[in-house]
Amino acid sequence: MTFGGNIGTTQALADLDVTAATINLAGATVQVDDQGGNTATFTGAVVLQNNVTIDTDGAADNSLSFTSTINADDATANDRTLTSNGQ
Repeated sequence: MTFGGNIGTTQALADLDVTAATINLAGATVQVDDQGGNTATFTGAVVLQNNVTIDTDGAADNSLSFTSTINADDATANDRTLTSNGQ
């Protein structure tokens, strides 16, 4: 599964559950900060195609869970940054 842009920046998300063999994050922002008490879960290998910020820091924080590897899209560079705000 490929997310070609930002996630949750236009409409606030309270929860996000993604399941795929490979999850490609091509956007710079994943925003899951509405409500609180939920978990943004990525089930499958995550590939960062950009530096990515995952924002779970709302009025009440959400949590973040990865169940597999997180890698850069270019294995020779390995120069991607993943930043998490919140829990």
